[in-house]
Amino acid sequence: MRREQFGEWGKSLSVGDFWRAVAILGAAQYDVNLTNAHTRGQHLQWKLPDPILPNPSPEFCLSLWQDLSKIGGIRLALTTFYDNQSEIIQNFRNYAATSVYLQMPFPRLGLVWHWPVRIGFLVDPVSTSFQDIFLKEREKHETVRTLTEISSVEQANSFEFLILPAPIGRALQLLNNSPVTVQAHCLILLSTLPESFSQLAALVRRTHSAGALFHPDSPPFAELYANFIWNLSHDLPLDEADPVGTLFATSELLTKARISRFLQRVAERLVEAGGEPVPVPDSMAIRFQHLPKRYPGDLLGHLSSTKQLRR
Repeated sequence: MRREQFGEWGKSLSVGDFWRAVAILGAAQYDVNLTNAHTRGQHLQWKLPDPILPNPSPEFCLSLWQDLSKIGGIRLALTTFYDNQSEIIQNFRNYAATSVYLQMPFPRLGLVWHWPVRIGFLVDPVSTSFQDIFLKEREKHETVRTLTEISSVEQANSFEFLILPAPIGRALQLLNNSPVTVQAHCLILLSTLPESFSQLAALVRRTHSAGALFHPDSPPFAELYANFIWNLSHDLPLDEADPVGTLFATSELLTKARISRFLQRVAERLVEAGGEPVPVPDSMAIRFQHLPKRYPGDLLGHLSSTKQLRR
């Protein structure tokens, strides 16, 4: 679809309705039944159609969007990239979607999310000053103190988030000059969107990341840090935890960064750690707040002697 066609297609609609219809127009390019396949927590994959015909009318797309929005917040996963990417993202955010992320084919194996969340900083002067700001902000919130660990790459080299308060080219230069190999599941760049996706790919490869979150300087991310962690701890995915930022990520990151995934993994490891699992009677499962039906024997004995479980 050329840009002139893009505007002509929905010229009878208001600006907001146009972008709502476009959200469905792009999602309709995939083989998915939009009348029943969308539920909260899923993304609608999106790409700009080419060629423009045949396509549903803008009025029909708008009506589908309205039906889906009643079910839950619409989340879009953009699968292709355009010169006016930031404009498209902003319009979707303003009118058509609760969150938007760009689905990237970053290779990342063995992605395991840790809680408390490990937040890292480089040791250049700007990064150090930002680390101080985050430490002061962290001390204001007792819950956030228990949910996060903040350190520099001199103290650790593996993080959930590596915060880079620099343009993407400068961030890459700083990482290349770092005396240690730094790894991070997700990068947070406190800058505007990159001019070159090749630079972003190089940055991700350098840190073995599964994604990068670009957060504009206004409002400062440090001011939203506590709310961001709070959102993550309440099982929001990354693209919703920071609605201001723009996320470039693998679909795996959005799944495994959720705390429900972390808790599920803890339960699985408890079962594995106890050797052969033993059956748990229904009566005992109810008594102990619906434990899994099979539980490690050594842990089960401890729970049986406990008069009251703490939540």
